[in-house]
Amino acid sequence: MVAMTVGEHLAQQLRSHLVTQLADVAAMFPSKPDWCHNSAQALVLGHGRWFRPAPLPVGRTLGSPGRCFANATRHAARHDLAYVEGFALPEAGPVLQHAWCARRDGTVEDPTWGADGLAYLGIPFTRHYLQAQHRRGNTHQLLFEQHRSDWELFRFGIGEDIVEDIGELNEPITLSKQQEN
Repeated sequence: MVAMTVGEHLAQQLRSHLVTQLADVAAMFPSKPDWCHNSAQALVLGHGRWFRPAPLPVGRTLGSPGRCFANATRHAARHDLAYVEGFALPEAGPVLQHAWCARRDGTVEDPTWGADGLAYLGIPFTRHYLQAQHRRGNTHQLLFEQHRSDWELFRFGIGEDIVEDIGELNEPITLSKQQEN
């Protein structure tokens, strides 16, 4: 067995906390028999990827507070990064819906929080999917405004053409029908 460093142990505890919070919230939503996922929380637990927190690189500026989806959309396009939506744990406060960017090595560039994120679990969308959604009028929030796209990600799930192959795969957590009810 390989011993964990203190930092690795803390990162594992933070991830565990984030997953527990998401599972608790997802369990509150009723199941829908013909849908793949009952909530954004369930979708991210089933398909999310972990990203490593890091400070924003020198010379890159923070966007407007409270505008993470718009900030991440602009930052990803400007710096050729992946756009990611999911849930993150800030230094202070509860797990939040959030958007950030990621480098190819899975490192976070968060143009809203800078270095204030402790754990990030989300879906890195392909540029093609992001652009297609923008053409359809879904300008920023892909996971959290699913009503704009007829709930397609919840109903049909996530195809390979939607997700960038970056970040560390989460061990998928599937809620039982009993948990979902």
